[in-house]
Amino acid sequence: MVEEAALFYNKENEREKQNREDRHFCISARIKYGVCRKR
Repeated sequence: MVEEAALFYNKENEREKQNREDRHFCISARIKYGVCRKR
């Protein structure tokens, strides 16, 4: 049960990290190209 929770937490963390990277990519792309394209 604890491991399951930890697994879920890790998955959520991974998604959050991915989202942050996507946002960062989006911001830098907007600065460079004036657009925000999803990868």
